[in-house]
Amino acid sequence: MKRAAFLLLVFLACCTPAPAPTPTPADPSLTSHSLPTPDWSGYRPSIEAFQRSPDCPHLCWLGINPGTTTAADAYKFLLASDQIDRKTLQATETGILATWFTEKTRRLNSAVYIYLEKDRVKSISFDRFAPFKIEDFTNLLGDPYGINIDMEVTGDVMYMPYQLYYSSQVVLLGSEAADTGPHAQDGLFSLSLNIQYDEKLFHPWVGYGHLKEYFAGKQVHQHSANP
Repeated sequence: MKRAAFLLLVFLACCTPAPAPTPTPADPSLTSHSLPTPDWSGYRPSIEAFQRSPDCPHLCWLGINPGTTTAADAYKFLLASDQIDRKTLQATETGILATWFTEKTRRLNSAVYIYLEKDRVKSISFDRFAPFKIEDFTNLLGDPYGINIDMEVTGDVMYMPYQLYYSSQVVLLGSEAADTGPHAQDGLFSLSLNIQYDEKLFHPWVGYGHLKEYFAGKQVHQHSANP
């Protein structure tokens, strides 16, 4: 399975209208089920690393403000933080690479890429995001603008990767749903700050579950268990 990382490439390829009504997990004819959700309850995510304020419209992370912070200051902030694996800190022509410890025990981490434009931080992308959950950011940001969700079925295993988009804050959350659809306890797989997406690619958010509404006009992708 390919999960969303920094872009919508996986999800957006599946946005063409289906020629016929599509089964959903609520359909009794669909016998596939999702894999168990990983249990990260023993870890506390470092949500305090993110700040929301009028001065941080796209969220600040470790003091880095997308659209405002200079490349030199961003590198300095990362170098001074005990949440960053300094051995992985690397400056490139287009950005800064780093590994961020997402919780206090430093056992879980996220790959971070800071995109630069005209010597300032343009955007920030995070890949691998345990132990964060959807509710960690909905508690911080409120309800999202919309959702883009896909379904892939391989044998009897069903995958439902999805992304939640905050159009005003320009924040994108990547996760995966279980059988009943999106849920506040779903683990996060990716996060992007200040990367603009077309709002038309997202169904309006109407709450957790609601697979019938979210899958309107989409098709299920069936794959053989033995390629």
